[in-house]
This record gives sequence, structure tokens and C-alpha cells, in this order.
Amino acid sequence: MARTNPHRPFTPDPAQMALAPPVSGNAINGLGEPTFRRPDMVYWAPDPDTIPHGAMQRYFYGTDPGNPHIAAARTERARITAIDPVPVAPVPVQRTPDDWTAALDTFVADGTCDRVGVAVMDPDWAYAGQDVPQSRVIVIGVQHDFDAIVTAPEATAGAEVLRQYGRAMR
Repeated sequence: MARTNPHRPFTPDPAQMALAPPVSGNAINGLGEPTFRRPDMVYWAPDPDTIPHGAMQRYFYGTDPGNPHIAAARTERARITAIDPVPVAPVPVQRTPDDWTAALDTFVADGTCDRVGVAVMDPDWAYAGQDVPQSRVIVIGVQHDFDAIVTAPEATAGAEVLRQYGRAMR
């Protein structure tokens, strides 16, 4: 028998819902449209002011500022964000596919991420207006801690999401 979830039915924070734009994410992404098109960004835009749900995105940046789990995750994310990226090599590095795979596997071995993979880039995976000139993409997987995520909508779940997004960003 399934456990009773104390958060069902879930009621979103009225302060967040007051920020909702008059258009749904489904409409933004063309759900039900007869012709295919690439998706537009709904959340997590680099500049929230450029998307209809930007005010809702900004809401998350200020949610639970006094919660120690959220504060710690935001502090770690800020530390990661402040790290200068490694410059692109002036000359492309040449390796065999097996050597590239071995190099990527070090990220799993050292705990940077939990899975890695390589796929042929499909332009339809990118948001509308975004160009990805590379022929291949590297996919990085980070696993959320189930015991933290299952606490949603408590702050421990949100902190775990922040922590794992930061981990992936690193």
C-alpha cells in the first residue's frame, strides 16, 4: 500500500502563483500545435527578464533565505559560479574515441558526476534561436539524493536540487 503523502493535494505558494504570466509553459512550447517547432525557454533562462516566467524564476532565488540547507547550497553554487572556466584550447585536442571516453570516465571516477555519455547533436534538442555548431554533445548526469528529494516541497528538496545543479555546472 502506498504511503500517504502529507503534501497531497499540493497547494503552491500564493506569492509564487501571483507572479505567473498569463501564458502557460505548454503554450510557450507549442503543445498541440500541428507543426513542429523547437521549444522556447520556460524557466532557468540566463536572463530571467527575457522570458514570460522570469518573475517566477526570480522568486526561487529568494525563497527560504534563512533555511540552512538552502543557504549552504546557494553558497556552494556561488563558489562554483565564481570559478573561471578553463580556456578553450587554441588547437583542438586529437584523441581516439576510446581515449575521449576514458577521459570522460574520470569525471565519474572522481565523483564530479554520476554518468557521462556522448550523443550526435540533434538541433531539435536546443531551444529556438540557439545554435549548437558541434556535431557531438557530452551528456552529464547527476543523481539526486532520494531521501532529500522525497521531502518535497520542503526546503531540503529544493536545496538538493540546487546542490545537484551546482554540481553539474561545476
